[in-house]
Amino acid sequence: RITRCLEALGYPMEANETAHEYATRIGGEVEVTTESIYLRDLADIFARASYSREQIPAEECALMEACYQELLLRLAERMSKPKYFWNHYILLRF
Repeated sequence: RITRCLEALGYPMEANETAHEYATRIGGEVEVTTESIYLRDLADIFARASYSREQIPAEECALMEACYQELLLRLAERMSKPKYFWNHYILLRF
């Protein structure tokens, strides 16, 4: 969900790019103010959640959700209300 928000904000993920590579590439361009976490930190959480049997702590899940909510707010500010509604609730793009 976070990568779809970032793509909608103009930062698409390149083909065959890992989450770490993506976070490194756009990390200097996109700041996430939630809890002073960096995109590469979110990429680490994503990688652990996706590729290990490790249980992700609730605090880290909450950080991911807070980042997602922050990005949704940015999209809502940049788009007209009908366009945001259509893309978020009807098309489920982000």
